[in-house]
Parts: sequence; structure tokens; C-alpha cells
Amino acid sequence: MELVSKLEELLSDPTTLSLVGGSILVFVLCSCRIFHKAGYNAALGLLMLVPGINLLMLFKLGFSRWPIERELRSYRKIQRTVHRTDSRIPGFFNRAA
Repeated sequence: MELVSKLEELLSDPTTLSLVGGSILVFVLCSCRIFHKAGYNAALGLLMLVPGINLLMLFKLGFSRWPIERELRSYRKIQRTVHRTDSRIPGFFNRAA
């Protein structure tokens, strides 16, 4: 009970409340941005506020293949195919000036 009253006292202070709220807001915005840059839905950043789920989301980010990586791999595969096709045409890229 003592802990609860201490917490209520701490959160009743407007300065502390604004610092805690601002920190949570920055954390959520950063998490949403990271998920968006990785190619996932940015709303997954909100799950970082849920205890337990946030650890699972960190493991997902750390050890799974990101959608942006899959997209890059497919573009590189297309580029290799086009490059192989172009190199079969004699003098296509190696024209002497």
C-alpha cells in the first residue's frame, strides 16, 4: 500500500507527469518509426507498450527477415537477370569510343 501511495504522490506532480508522458510518447514514436522503416505496419510500435509483447516484438525485429529485405532481394534478382541478358548482346556495354 505504501508503494501505491508513493506512486500516486509522484504522478500527481505535473512536472513528473509531463516527463513520464513525454518519455512514453517519444518511445512510441521511435518504435513506430523503426517498424515502418523495417517495412512493417507502423502501428506495431504501439505493441512495445505491452509488457511481454515488447520482448517478442524485439525478437521479431532482431531475428526475422524484414519485408524491406525481401523486396530488396527480389529487385536484386531482377537486376542480375537483366544484366545477364544484356551481357549476351555483343558490344552492348563494351562499345569502343
